[in-house]
Amino acid sequence: MLVESFEAATLPVARFHHREHMRVALCYLSREPEVDATARMRQALARFLAHHGIEGYHETLTVFWMKRLAARFAARDPARPLDERIDEVIAACVNDPPISDYYSAETLASAEAKRSWVPPDRRRIDV
Repeated sequence: MLVESFEAATLPVARFHHREHMRVALCYLSREPEVDATARMRQALARFLAHHGIEGYHETLTVFWMKRLAARFAARDPARPLDERIDEVIAACVNDPPISDYYSAETLASAEAKRSWVPPDRRRIDV
């Protein structure tokens, strides 16, 4: 239901927070390889934002989170129920270092980082 309402842009922006964003991404990762799930997230997020009149899609942030989530999701036992695996990954992210540990403010604010993937400039992505 969440994925469908997100993709149809019927989900109110006020109900699409970081947890919901991660849940959608993990649903995509459960169905497709990382590269395809990332492309799907990129397209759906751009469509969602445009529908709600919001500018600000950020490619580097999207790819960063897809990489982190994909690695953590792949480490879960695929025999376990999907919802349990998704909940575990989201719970594991609660104590993650802030994005500022990976990127300088200047890098994240750059037009290049918003437009295309820029690797972290402070520390390697840990998974």
